[in-house]
Amino acid sequence: MNKDRISYLFQRYFDDEATESELDDLQMMLRDPDQIGVIQDVLQNVYDQISPKQFDVAVNEQTKENIFQYIVSQPQIRASNNKLWIRLAAAASIVIGLTIGYFHLRPGQLTSDTPDKIAKNDIAPGSNKAILTLSNGRRIILSDAGTGEIAREESTAINKDSTGKIVYVVAAAGNQVPDLMNTISTPRGGQYQVVLPDGTHAWLNAASSLRYPAVFTGPNRVVELTGEAYFEVVKDMSHPFHVITATQTVEVLGTHFNVNSYADEPSVKTTLLEGSVKVIHGSATAKLKPAEQSAVNDKVDAEIQVNHSVDTDDVIAWKEGKFRFDQTDMPALMRQLSRWYDVDVVYQGKVPVDRFSGTLSRNVNISKVLKLLEFTGVKFKIEGRKLIIK
Repeated sequence: MNKDRISYLFQRYFDDEATESELDDLQMMLRDPDQIGVIQDVLQNVYDQISPKQFDVAVNEQTKENIFQYIVSQPQIRASNNKLWIRLAAAASIVIGLTIGYFHLRPGQLTSDTPDKIAKNDIAPGSNKAILTLSNGRRIILSDAGTGEIAREESTAINKDSTGKIVYVVAAAGNQVPDLMNTISTPRGGQYQVVLPDGTHAWLNAASSLRYPAVFTGPNRVVELTGEAYFEVVKDMSHPFHVITATQTVEVLGTHFNVNSYADEPSVKTTLLEGSVKVIHGSATAKLKPAEQSAVNDKVDAEIQVNHSVDTDDVIAWKEGKFRFDQTDMPALMRQLSRWYDVDVVYQGKVPVDRFSGTLSRNVNISKVLKLLEFTGVKFKIEGRKLIIK
């Protein structure tokens, strides 16, 4: 089988477009030990065709060597082992994916590739789950609630629609009752979407909470956030929208932005996607333009740091069901995994200095994520809900 044919088959497999016949050809090729040299040449051509500027930090020479040696060191495939060829093809896809700065997992991939030490204690990804606390203290587990009206705060109906999100429907203005505060809270391993009484959409990431009135009254629309949320604010020039966290206030009229205010992060980051926002921290203020990000630490008198060019796709990847890393260090990456998979992270020995770049689905078990990370030489072990990093 020539190189062009092998390259074609790999590409068809990576694109999920391979026919049954093409999959058979690919399986036959991967079973044949005489094709190892050709596979090596194909993968080397991929490396050679991509400029150095496209390589991620995660794809250093040692990483590439580790992955390639994994592929070519596999024993000859026997006919009875009908899943090993999937493992090799998936591993090869990782090589090519990492090389272009992108690695991606689809449900079902790498099924046979997960090491026993991780797989036997595998942990499922997070899901849509949250608790709604009403003004009278009543708590509603939203994943258990049916569709339709699930509660009422005076003249405001609280509905769960067919997509699972919570929607507030406010009656006539004359029936509004102020100070009926509600809170929606996600646990570790949870996320949720809510449409606030003014029509503003808010997406909550894991381990987050949003406190807001059942109806907005007065000159300002004010909500309080812990953790992370993405907002699409309904424009109302006469009623500014305020997001209050422990260290800052974000003031907007109508815009799309993300606020990351987790207590275990080094700073509170506000990222603007559309419109304009003003960040207030003590006596300091900063007005952001689209694709800008402010950073505020917990010091009252600290200045607001502004990054004038950020990749907003990275920032809101969580909302789109993805992890996106851009030269992310191990502790920052693990904080994300800890929140989404509800695990406690423990380091044995020194904290690895590796940095990671790439994209991963958030809809796969943790073993799939860890397997990719292990290609950089870091080792993992799961004990209960404890993730040990060696």
